[in-house]
Amino acid sequence: MAHYIVNSDSLPVRANRALKSRRLYEYLFGEVVNVTEVIDDWAKVELNNGEVCGWVPIDSVAELNEQQYAEYMGMVQMKVEGTGLLVKALDSYDTLLLPPCSVLPMYNFMTETFVLGNVEYQILSPMYWNMNLVSKRERIYRTAMCYLNAPFIRNGRTNGGIDDINLVCNALGVVFNSIPHTIDEITKFGYRLSFIEEATLGDILLFSDASGEVSHCGIYMGNGRVLHASGKVKIDKVDHQGIYNPTLRRYSFQLAGIIAIE
Repeated sequence: MAHYIVNSDSLPVRANRALKSRRLYEYLFGEVVNVTEVIDDWAKVELNNGEVCGWVPIDSVAELNEQQYAEYMGMVQMKVEGTGLLVKALDSYDTLLLPPCSVLPMYNFMTETFVLGNVEYQILSPMYWNMNLVSKRERIYRTAMCYLNAPFIRNGRTNGGIDDINLVCNALGVVFNSIPHTIDEITKFGYRLSFIEEATLGDILLFSDASGEVSHCGIYMGNGRVLHASGKVKIDKVDHQGIYNPTLRRYSFQLAGIIAIE
């Protein structure tokens, strides 16, 4: 198995070697992928610790040697927060607008540069805020709000389309190194609260379907509001029963759990 790093702004993982095949996941710039096979112009990658495999165009990733991979895995990586970050490659002067939660490998605070594979990049737009002056919860809130009104797309992770799970995971990803990637992993994150009144900004709300199984999640925004992706990313009112839909005159999502992030 070889290690590659994503060098495009985002990279959908496809079920088959075709750009229009079903999307299984979406990697972001600077994230590492494990490649098990290369056929023609496509690389086969592992998802969920090898439980699922998909395909990405080989020209959207760059191979890492063992030293580069070890350095990458040994460092706390800087991530993009806010609405996005404009960067340029110093060898070609090509520019990219990186979406929230993209990784800036080997980031140098003094020069505002970072290195991806063998290419050095320069940051062109100012960092969205000084994260040393903003709480974790505020950073989660600000990142999550960047997706407001984005359309719901299953397994998407950008403003072009995102689902409820990745909305939560991306927001958590800007402040935590080890984050969940599935609804089951989200249910095991942090610690449980008993009442909605205990929740504070940035906590995770879990919702169940008609069968009682946890199938939906969102981010608590305070004052009885939740940010979640259903049709699109939106803010709805929430109480101890769940999310009430005034159009349908019923609760569209039943509250199943509250997770404090810290």
